[in-house]
Amino acid sequence: MYYTDKKRDELVELATAIEKGFTGPHQYYKRFIAVNAFKYKKQLDIPKTKEFMMFMKDNTKIFSPFRANTFVLGSLLQLGYKKPERTFLRIRDHLDLLKANGFKKSQYLPIMSYTLDALLFDDKIQDMAIQTESYRVSVVKKAKEVYDQMKIKHPWITGGDDYPLALLIAHGGKSIDRVEAIYSGLHDKGLKKGNQLQSLSNILSLSNDEEYVLIDRVIELIERCHKNGFKVNSIMYPGIGLIALVENDQKNMSNVIEVTRELKKTKKFKWLEKNLLFMFAVTIVAEDIKQELSIKTIHETTLNITIEQIVMAQTAVMLAAITASTAGATTAT
Repeated sequence: MYYTDKKRDELVELATAIEKGFTGPHQYYKRFIAVNAFKYKKQLDIPKTKEFMMFMKDNTKIFSPFRANTFVLGSLLQLGYKKPERTFLRIRDHLDLLKANGFKKSQYLPIMSYTLDALLFDDKIQDMAIQTESYRVSVVKKAKEVYDQMKIKHPWITGGDDYPLALLIAHGGKSIDRVEAIYSGLHDKGLKKGNQLQSLSNILSLSNDEEYVLIDRVIELIERCHKNGFKVNSIMYPGIGLIALVENDQKNMSNVIEVTRELKKTKKFKWLEKNLLFMFAVTIVAEDIKQELSIKTIHETTLNITIEQIVMAQTAVMLAAITASTAGATTAT
């Protein structure tokens, strides 16, 4: 059994503490942070996080898009960074570059700025050339080109939720033609056209594998779900894409199915929609994948996408899924 009683109890404990500690944010976001705390195997320091959220507000203008993201971004930085204050100020300053290159102010712009910083300044990055201002400017310009091409090809479904993935595609040196080839190939295999299929195609394009290999892999994963009596809908496509990026995808998908079903029976999570539970399960399993890959040498794995890219893609699609789920919902008080 992958999702043990111990894991369940740890996750419930984290969710309970965060729920009691914060009264304002929507419950979906609280569960998201609980899953991330579980992923990092780390308790969220609630007093310190609240203090840090005030630091974020004190260091942004009143109409800054960061003001609406202090809980999520503040918690992620507290969980994942040794010096969150310094990191946030850098993330905040990236926003000017993004806006100067045509990215419109929206709820997705802070997560794009967060993604940019993680790709360029992660402690494990050894290529210092990508931390230069010239590279930062060039990759943002390229991301805008990628996004504009998406918008031309899919004007009705391309929006702010595609910002972070456009950046990942640009940073990975991938082309929009590759994305389109995957999109068309998946549709030909029976997947429904739309925003979720575009997100799936964006994610898959990050790999260096041939398009037909990635397409077949996704179809095999969906078939595995069906064989397990696990119904797949289009909202799950991006999560399936994340699993399809790495080795042992069939085993990982089995674990995701198990975690989704167990979360449906887990206190503090069972009331959530299956779509979100599936994405939470992907986040949990993806962390184990990341840990496994991090201890392998380059000769022991055929992985052709960086761990940082997987993490950022995962965060971007997870937040997009939560945002879609909370649309029209009443904020928890």
